[in-house]
Amino acid sequence: MIIPTGFQSWKDYFDFTLARKFVDTENQNDFQYPRNLAEKVGQILSRPVIEPLSFATKNIRNPAFILALSTSAIALTSIAFYPSEFMSVISRTVPFVLKTEPWMIKCGTYLSIETTIFGLGLRAFGRVSNQELLASWQERKILPVRLGDIATSPNKV
Repeated sequence: MIIPTGFQSWKDYFDFTLARKFVDTENQNDFQYPRNLAEKVGQILSRPVIEPLSFATKNIRNPAFILALSTSAIALTSIAFYPSEFMSVISRTVPFVLKTEPWMIKCGTYLSIETTIFGLGLRAFGRVSNQELLASWQERKILPVRLGDIATSPNKV
């Protein structure tokens, strides 16, 4: 198995490429580095999926979030088991929904998934090709802030 150069394992590589941001180990502040164009574009393309995922993993223990998630699941279940009732209510409130074809939904889903995958790959390529960031990672001067982690520094309240 080939592991990318400068990383000790695949977990190490994924921690580096999928991190929300990095924290400097010396002063516990956000690590500031110049982001290249590939990382910036990749961040923008993957944001519609990464931000809600990060929000959900941060707030999964919040009772209000659990209530909202449960209510959404009940609504989706009702839609699945009573589609004719749902379509009659929707057609009265939002009439253009009836003109939506199944291929439109499939195409939109496919494009959003592919855009997210491309964005994650582009961001990973941008980070791996950033020499300053890669050198700091290899010297263990920075730590990743994973999705859902709450990064607080002693200087910030």
